[in-house]
Amino acid sequence: MPRIAFAYAQTDYEGLVKSAAWVEVRGASHNMSEYMGNEEANEATRIYCKNGSDKPANLSIGLLKGDSNYQHYEPIGLWTDVESRSDILAHFMPKVSAYVTCDYKVNEMLRSQVETKAIWTQNLNEVDDVTEWKLVEDHTTGHLSIERTRT
Repeated sequence: MPRIAFAYAQTDYEGLVKSAAWVEVRGASHNMSEYMGNEEANEATRIYCKNGSDKPANLSIGLLKGDSNYQHYEPIGLWTDVESRSDILAHFMPKVSAYVTCDYKVNEMLRSQVETKAIWTQNLNEVDDVTEWKLVEDHTTGHLSIERTRT
C-alpha cells in the first residue's frame, strides 16, 4: 500500500521532479523527524513539512511505494522556492478525480485547477483496498465516464 512522504525535490526545466530525497510521514507516531508532523482536523489530515536547509528549496509531497529493500517515490504536489526554515502545510483528504483533456503531458505536474470538469471523483477512504474501474465511452454521445467493474 502506498505511503505518504515529503521530499526535497530537484526539478527539470519543465518543472517536473527528476530526483528527490524523501522522508516517509509516519502517521500519529511520535517517531517523526524534527521536520515532519501531522495532526487530525475535521476528518482531513493536516501534514506539515519544514525546509530545514539554509536556503530556499523545492519541497514535494508524494506517494512512497515498495518495501524496505526497494522504494519508489512518486510526487503528487510541488512547492517551489520554499524559504529557509519555513513550513508547508498540506490538508490531506484522499480524493482522486479523473479528467479528460489533452492540455497536459503524461506525468506533468498540475500547477493549478484543471479547467475541465471532472468525469469522476472518489473519496479513497470509501473504496475497498482492491477495486477495479473501467473507462466507458458512450458511442452515441461520445461522453466518457468511469464505472466500477463488478467482480
